[in-house]
Amino acid sequence: MLRRAIVEAKRVLGLHSPGRNLAVFPDDTFLVSFPKSGNTWARFLIANLVRPNEKIDFSNVNRVIPGPEVTSNRDLMRVPRPRIVKSHQYFDPRYKQVIYIARDPRDVVVSQYYFQRKRKLLAMGSRLQNLSANSSRAKLVITDHGESMSAAGSLRAMGSRDSCCCGTKIWSRIRRAN
Repeated sequence: MLRRAIVEAKRVLGLHSPGRNLAVFPDDTFLVSFPKSGNTWARFLIANLVRPNEKIDFSNVNRVIPGPEVTSNRDLMRVPRPRIVKSHQYFDPRYKQVIYIARDPRDVVVSQYYFQRKRKLLAMGSRLQNLSANSSRAKLVITDHGESMSAAGSLRAMGSRDSCCCGTKIWSRIRRAN
């Protein structure tokens, strides 16, 4: 009962992380990828482009390019527009301007393995095979993200300029937003 009251109070005050329920504005650009696919790296590159006179590091990158899974709704609404928003969510038709990051799934698994080892989330001596054999949830999410990439590719094939899948087109898209 107390937990429910706390959750509701956070929602009313805007202190909750909205996740997939964030308010989307027409001028928002979304940086979307499956976890461990290079989203943080891309955020640093883009943040340095949009804020060339500011030193971008781990202490401020989330203020420049926030993520709705870790940033409060109140803070997301305070980000100056046009916003660039980072997400690990799969395809959402509300996202009109999207930069999709795709990485070879084999590299994602290796990156996830070392990430979990570093955080001591895997038992000592765990092998890479153990990670991939026990990740049925990852298969589901990869499928969802694969459908996102397919949807983005379909939009591009139909002549839409609202989705960007190619790394070489990222920079011109960001510069046009400013």
